[in-house]
Amino acid sequence: MEKLFLKTENENIEIEQGQIEKYNLEAGAKSPYNRYNIVNEKGEGEIESPKKRRLTDDQLDEAMSDGVIFTQSETIDISRGADSYI
Repeated sequence: MEKLFLKTENENIEIEQGQIEKYNLEAGAKSPYNRYNIVNEKGEGEIESPKKRRLTDDQLDEAMSDGVIFTQSETIDISRGADSYI
């Protein structure tokens, strides 16, 4: 994996490889928490429009038309017409 850096006002700060993998960071994106631009070793990284997230098959199964996502236990309760908490 290539080295990535946060581009701050004063300097570029290297991002640890573990964080790059954990958050799936790429040059040209913004960091998830502080919103700094992420650049490569050369300081390059075009700011891209945000990528659209796609739901997994499991999430699609649990999504309702109004955008509400239910957990598996909630989906089972709805199918049985019951409520699991007492």
